[in-house]
Amino acid sequence: MHSNAHSTVLVVDDHPIVREGIRVLVDGHAGFTVVGEASTAREAIERLRTLKPALLTVDLSLGQGSGFEVLEALRVMDGGAGPLHSSPGRTRDSGPRSRCRRLRGQGPGP
Repeated sequence: MHSNAHSTVLVVDDHPIVREGIRVLVDGHAGFTVVGEASTAREAIERLRTLKPALLTVDLSLGQGSGFEVLEALRVMDGGAGPLHSSPGRTRDSGPRSRCRRLRGQGPGP
């Protein structure tokens, strides 16, 4: 059965050219539509609440805030978007693997 439904996507990255590249790639695939962009963690969390996308791409190392803040907010929102892509990177604290374990509830908090 063919459906015209689209999976909505929020793109989170602090580099405009990266956001544009991801938009072109996502919009170029049938069944996916970028519904918004954000360049900071705060913007991303606001757009998650208002746009309620099905999926998101998120840069873990944002200029203002962290992709981990966005993922934590997503987890707390319960039932929000699922991550489509997370860029590799290190944060100023204990690194991405440790932060991912904390988000899954498998390690100590910050």
